[in-house]
Amino acid sequence: MSAPNFRTDRYAFGCLQVILKTVERCNLACDYCYYFFGGDESYKERQPVIGISEINQIHDFLRQGCIDLNIPELHIVFHGGEPMLQKPRHFDEMCKTLKSISDVTRVKLGMQTNGTIMSPEWMKVIQKHEIEVGVSIDGSKELHDKHRKTVLGKGSYDLIVGNLASFKQSNAEGLGSISVLGADLDYALVFQELGTNLGISQLSFLLPDCSHDNGIPGGYTAEHYGKQLCDIFDASMETGTPVREVGKVLDHFQEKVLSNHASKRITNLTTDGKKYQPNQIVVIHSDGKLDIDDSYIPAQNWRQGYESPHVSQTTLRSYLNSPQFDVIDDANETLPTQCSDCEWRNICRGGDLENRWSTEAGFNNPSVYCEGLKLYYAHVVRYLYSNGYPKDKIIERLGL
Repeated sequence: MSAPNFRTDRYAFGCLQVILKTVERCNLACDYCYYFFGGDESYKERQPVIGISEINQIHDFLRQGCIDLNIPELHIVFHGGEPMLQKPRHFDEMCKTLKSISDVTRVKLGMQTNGTIMSPEWMKVIQKHEIEVGVSIDGSKELHDKHRKTVLGKGSYDLIVGNLASFKQSNAEGLGSISVLGADLDYALVFQELGTNLGISQLSFLLPDCSHDNGIPGGYTAEHYGKQLCDIFDASMETGTPVREVGKVLDHFQEKVLSNHASKRITNLTTDGKKYQPNQIVVIHSDGKLDIDDSYIPAQNWRQGYESPHVSQTTLRSYLNSPQFDVIDDANETLPTQCSDCEWRNICRGGDLENRWSTEAGFNNPSVYCEGLKLYYAHVVRYLYSNGYPKDKIIERLGL
């Protein structure tokens, strides 16, 4: 009888990223929020704020998991809801408990916030624990307040901008932002607002959450969003402002001396023959229950088909051997059938999994944004070629 083929025996994990839902309520009601308005209302059954007992259990779960799986880096991102709806002293105790895991692995702390709450006490805690902060903001006041309103229906832009100086002061590595793409925006103006006017140094732009089951929201087409991605690329190149999504595409074409970590990421193998997983994401809710990445909420009827064990009743090794992670691995490693002859297949890989989902075909679909992504990749390649990147290298990197 052969031994079980456990996922944790096949993979080596470079970093464990934990999305920790410290507060599962929010003071905003953003109309495109995937968490509260994406069809999953299970948050209503969970406690609003995580307790000390849950934090202690999470500490034990993560510490032992990092030991068991020899994980060299643990990145904990405080999330919500809105994580700053808790008391700063409660948050301080949480950080101290979780940072003590640094006796077995390198620990980094981050926070994603809507930026509406700040006080000297909060700034002190953020600085004390060296927390990397990302703020959710969409650009100009008019644009931002159109979607990101308070629960009372008022715009939130002025609250955030008033707090940005404090956030920047508390972040030695620079303040990051996450924005949801709008299909009818002038992204030269968005860059001017976020980068020049507000001094945000690291930008990220997310496509609206959707799948083939519900389609692209707002009556827009994939091409609309493709043109916006092209505009973002141009603005990033012109201003020199780093954009996460632009960097991911350009990395595909860069030649550089690789660190050991990067080499394993590129070759996808470790010295003992395991597949290398640079970043494994798990979600832990305020009640201590485990879940897969929130990004799969658009595939809700698939996502809800799996158990969410409590951290006190399982181990990290056991949870990462759950069948949903095999499904995710297979989908990431298997090109959708319709993409097999596409010239962009090696960059795109079919697009983000949540945008590939349909009830009929699972993840065996190209992205719902497929035609827009093609526009974007072609735009990037034209830019590279016109700026002296060799044609033969482009063909090589595309695998054509």
